[in-house]
Amino acid sequence: MTLSVALGRLVFLLLCLSTFCVARWNKDTKIKSNNFDKSEYNSAEGDIPEHFYNEFKDKEFVFGFEGDRQESIKNENGGFDEVGHSSKVDDVIPVDTFVEEGGVESINGYEEVKEKLKEIFAHEIPPARSTESRRGNDFYNFKSDFERRELLMENQVPFRRNWELQKRYGPFAIPPNKGLSFPGETGDLAMDFGRSLYPDSRPGKDFSDRVFDHSGHENTNAYMNEWIVHLTGGKELAAAVAKDLGYDFKGQVGNFPDVYRLVKTDHPTIAKRDAPTLTQKLNVHAEVKWAEQQFAKLRSKRGVVPKVDLLEDDQYDPYAPLLREKRIKLEEKLEKELIDEKSKNIIEENWEESQKVHKRSQMAAQALEMEDMFNDELWVHQWYLFDTRTRGDLPKLDLQVVPVWRSGITGKGVRLLVLDDGLEWSHSDIQPNYDAEISYDFNDNDEDPSPRYDEHLSNSHGTHCAGEIAMVPNNRKCGVGVAFGSSVGGIRMLDGPVSDAVEGSSLGWALDKVDIITCSWGPSDDGKKVEGPGRLAQMAFEKGIAEGRGGKGLIYVWAAGNGGYAGDDCNCDGYTSNIYTISISSASESGRFPWYGERCASTLATTYSSGAYTDQKIATTDLHDTCTDKFSGTSAAAPLAAGILALALEANPDLTWRDMQHAVVWSSEWAPLGHNNGWRSNARGLKFNPRFGFGLLSANGLVQTVRNWTSVPERVVCHLKSTSRSNKHLKTGETVVIDFDTSGCDGTKEGIRSLEHVQVMASIKYSRRGALSISLTSPSGTTTRLLNERKEDDSKKGFNNWPFMSVHTWGEDPRGKWLLHITDNSTGDEKGAIEGLELILHGTYDIPEHMKGSKSYKIQFEETTREVGEARAEKDESFTLDQLRNMNWDELVQLVASRLCFR
Repeated sequence: MTLSVALGRLVFLLLCLSTFCVARWNKDTKIKSNNFDKSEYNSAEGDIPEHFYNEFKDKEFVFGFEGDRQESIKNENGGFDEVGHSSKVDDVIPVDTFVEEGGVESINGYEEVKEKLKEIFAHEIPPARSTESRRGNDFYNFKSDFERRELLMENQVPFRRNWELQKRYGPFAIPPNKGLSFPGETGDLAMDFGRSLYPDSRPGKDFSDRVFDHSGHENTNAYMNEWIVHLTGGKELAAAVAKDLGYDFKGQVGNFPDVYRLVKTDHPTIAKRDAPTLTQKLNVHAEVKWAEQQFAKLRSKRGVVPKVDLLEDDQYDPYAPLLREKRIKLEEKLEKELIDEKSKNIIEENWEESQKVHKRSQMAAQALEMEDMFNDELWVHQWYLFDTRTRGDLPKLDLQVVPVWRSGITGKGVRLLVLDDGLEWSHSDIQPNYDAEISYDFNDNDEDPSPRYDEHLSNSHGTHCAGEIAMVPNNRKCGVGVAFGSSVGGIRMLDGPVSDAVEGSSLGWALDKVDIITCSWGPSDDGKKVEGPGRLAQMAFEKGIAEGRGGKGLIYVWAAGNGGYAGDDCNCDGYTSNIYTISISSASESGRFPWYGERCASTLATTYSSGAYTDQKIATTDLHDTCTDKFSGTSAAAPLAAGILALALEANPDLTWRDMQHAVVWSSEWAPLGHNNGWRSNARGLKFNPRFGFGLLSANGLVQTVRNWTSVPERVVCHLKSTSRSNKHLKTGETVVIDFDTSGCDGTKEGIRSLEHVQVMASIKYSRRGALSISLTSPSGTTTRLLNERKEDDSKKGFNNWPFMSVHTWGEDPRGKWLLHITDNSTGDEKGAIEGLELILHGTYDIPEHMKGSKSYKIQFEETTREVGEARAEKDESFTLDQLRNMNWDELVQLVASRLCFR
């Protein structure tokens, strides 16, 4: 045998032996760690830690479950558990068990095993814990070894310093049911939010694709050095964990059990970017259920609106408010505007002549008598609380409050809370009704909600709102509160960084004491934002309606917004479009829709506020114990509504939060606002308008409605997926129609016969979000516009699990086919896709008692009277905004005087 033949046979035998060994390796898929020398696993990340080598050198373990055993790994909700492996798997599991079940995907080759071990040991993670993350992603699928090593080193979590954790789990082991979860490269680590509040929502493709994606991250560049964590085990353990991870422990957040505030003192107080690594280190900790970095949310007070001269002429009718101006003492209104004695003489002569006519009028006499009802200096300017008409052809535009007062109801025993920039509780017209027990300052963390004073009086907003509700009558100071028998408290929370923790703590404050919370603020009304509550704020809403008022539910009132000048839509505001809030729009003293008003399907009702520059505004308290009659915007409308609801609660304290919403729908009046466009009737016979909801709040009508009220049946919720197979791609100028065919969840415990709120949970990717408009048509044929085109919104982020809401189909039967139209109104080359849609129906199976009959509208105008008024309106000459600006004072004064005095 030649030497070459001998060598060839030897090589062949070696190849056969190696093949057999590899096959045997692949079959068993297990490793005995004592077969390897520790020195073989040293890597760039560092040597194998001695404690891991000693702990595992004599044990068998498995690793690398990328994709295998997913059916057994899935939990009952169809997702993955916290570790990403079966809860039945112990720290070390014999591989044979998995082989018998046919679930193991083998690891090919010694070198691959060695590289895996290097990475595992470099990160100090026991091999049995190196399974895939709960998202089912392969942690090792990165573009380079450098990226992989960098992420491993950045996310090391120390456990050694905490005695409690060592006692419970040992000095170095990661406790059961808690593994590291690593997202893909583009994932936003700080957005790993849970689904506890929205169990029916579905995660998207990306790690950050969660229901809280529109909680404000898109609109902020001010991330704080504060984190909120949900951590079980008690306050002591929470403090120990905080210390262990290098945070200062600041205690529990508001009324949220096991939710704590941690501060990272060695991190910048405010940073332009978030810190996903720090957030992830908290999220993977054994005791932490979730963790979120706080950031400053942009919040707008809805009492300050842009000047009229910023608007285009076609955005509102400057003549309409002058047409139906209501009577006040003319010399008081125009005195400040007169600049010469000649103009003043004209007004005095006209006024004397008009007085002769008024004296012969019984309505004028009644109006004058009403003006003398209280001695408060601004009472005569509170035109929205009593009937000031002097002629029958003028519309009845007050909120019907005086008849309720005369019946003895003033809001006694009802406690209201104003969430705002502070409350000057020492004000002489507020102090007797101030409720210190329910007040707090979340900006400075003390019990005094007094505002911060500056030369611009920039923190007077909350004092304005509180005065509308609870000003003391007959003290010759300011005016009269709508519910002057009630008590009012203040939460100072807008004068500083407004984080989710601040909002959540404020919305959930004193649940066992407060009856009504009113808020006149929200995301910026610039027509660009899509933003709703964060995790804690939404938790506060749900906690409030479940636990507030002894389980009857806290009542939240919210200002609809002032973004009409920018084409904004309040359905892009997740606070005022929340199903738990009563969204309030505004009308001017002429009964017109104001130029700043927003149209949307979630508005429930309307009260009064400011309109054009000639319209009166709202009278209330101001800082430094002063008064004002210049409060405006939907900020002024919401507290009026809150006061009216307080009157209703005194009349019937047993009303639930849903009872109150039903009663508002059932008692609001459309006729005082009927001369505006947009009124329609739904299949239940209810009048609605996207500008005003179901109409003007009537205090007397609401109180009469709730006096003998039967509580509404239990609420049920029905979730529906689309039955349409149509194209879900969006292109310029096209409309996509989606079907939802439903029996109203009939035959299940979620069966519905009478609707309340309707939501569409939408995930839509689009290159220009503001170009989209969305409408929904019910089986009964009622069409509601869920989203109007917003020209200012050029965001490319689309909508991610965003809940559009409508109340326009209230009372209808939901059974049948719903049609959702999504239209691209752009003229450019835009495109996108519909990634997910869900129709959510809220309502009752049994018809509420009050809805078994027909809706009866109480306020009616005589047809002849209305015809006279409309005929007069047609004959009156109209003027453009520019024409009014170009008039001299004599012409303007004569014009205004003639319209006020000679009708």
